[in-house]
Amino acid sequence: MIQTKNPAEKRRFPFRPETRNLIHFTVLGEEGAITMQGMGRTLNISLGGVLLEIHAPVPEGKKVQLSMGMGDDVLDLDAVVAHARPSGKNTIYAGLSFLPMTGPKAKLLSLFIEQFESE
Repeated sequence: MIQTKNPAEKRRFPFRPETRNLIHFTVLGEEGAITMQGMGRTLNISLGGVLLEIHAPVPEGKKVQLSMGMGDDVLDLDAVVAHARPSGKNTIYAGLSFLPMTGPKAKLLSLFIEQFESE
């Protein structure tokens, strides 16, 4: 499983199930203008964020909108690019931190992670 090297993040979110879901992302610039869109796949996920494998670099600190398929549901989440680095195979590993969420989004994400925890 690919994990972030940030020890504080490992303490906060120790379980990061390995996943292979496809994800659509939209990178936002100033005033919410779309600067980039693409597809990637999730490598791991926690309540705090997600590690994606993508094909184009994304700038750290940029806001990103994610659409993730989870069973019959699509979960739209907001995140910020925490880090991005080459993976060594013509792709980029991008770590995204989720922005605070409540209600149905938080519950659906928790259920998704629990599903992988039980497998």
